[in-house]
Amino acid sequence: MSIALEEIAIGLLTQDIALSQQIQAQMQFNRVITELELIYSGILGLNGVLTDPTFGLSALQSQIATLSGQLAIDVTALQTAIAATQQAANPVVLPSSYPGTWSATIASDSASGVWNTPDAFTGATTLGDLSNLAVVLSNMGAFHVNPGDSDRPFHWISNLFQTSPFPITRTFSPEFPANTILPSDDLVSFLNGANAGWSWSWDDVAHNWASANDPLNAGVTWYCDLNAVQFAQLQSALAGAVTGAPVWPGLAGVTLLTPVAIADGVTITEVMHGCLIAVTGYPLNRGQFSFNGVISVRNLGALAFFSDNGDEEFPQTLGFTSAVYLPKSMSSAAGLLLRTTGGVTGTITPFTIP
Repeated sequence: MSIALEEIAIGLLTQDIALSQQIQAQMQFNRVITELELIYSGILGLNGVLTDPTFGLSALQSQIATLSGQLAIDVTALQTAIAATQQAANPVVLPSSYPGTWSATIASDSASGVWNTPDAFTGATTLGDLSNLAVVLSNMGAFHVNPGDSDRPFHWISNLFQTSPFPITRTFSPEFPANTILPSDDLVSFLNGANAGWSWSWDDVAHNWASANDPLNAGVTWYCDLNAVQFAQLQSALAGAVTGAPVWPGLAGVTLLTPVAIADGVTITEVMHGCLIAVTGYPLNRGQFSFNGVISVRNLGALAFFSDNGDEEFPQTLGFTSAVYLPKSMSSAAGLLLRTTGGVTGTITPFTIP
């Protein structure tokens, strides 16, 4: 009778274990579905910001391209008009001698008097006005500032009177690598970090515009078309789009931190995306499994990653003598807890994924 009861107990225990494994698998599946939904929601939010038909990047690019094209047409028309030959129907007849009302001895009638006459609008001399016009036309003809594309939300305003350097030097749009935005960034710090040699600052107290002078052209000012609120929305959308547990990217894609000796009760408090376990010694009375010659040892211990709030996730058991472990429910961990049985030696090496 006792043997039959033992068999029944063993059967019930086997069923409990199978049911527990099914529940754990379903919970893991539910977590994966939740994380996929978060990723999808983040992508939809980011796409909405970037593709808005009125204020999105494509709309801005289209408007800038239209203005740039019209400016080129206007410059060409102006240069053509200036270079055009005087039409025969309206000839310019120059006097062969001083008119009777002119006098070479009167200062206002002399060449210097004419060129030094101030105009009624700016007070600049006639010669100064002509020189300024020459500067503007030369800068317009040499103005090759490239405003960028839909991935670079910028526009520029130029000072065509710029004389140093002269004419305006060819330059390019600033960079806007959205995939490098950090949670700690604001728009100005992000732009300064992404564009070496530039000096970005807020152009107004409401933080609607961030601007910077072009390093190659003192008379060209660039403006970012995202304000502080829009940048924060983009930052939030990008953060949501990358939420999920880390995945081992290969040894070349990680930064290995300082190894720590394996011992029971070890706690490593350091931001990490996972760790490498190298077991060099263990008691010989432990059960083993062979995976094509690679040994996995039973009952060596376990590790558990914990969050920045001090919450631990479900522990992962030790087994292979050389193994990689990553958090299952966090994008990164604030550290890990290690439990081992007696006689287990080796190292645990945390790593980060840049």
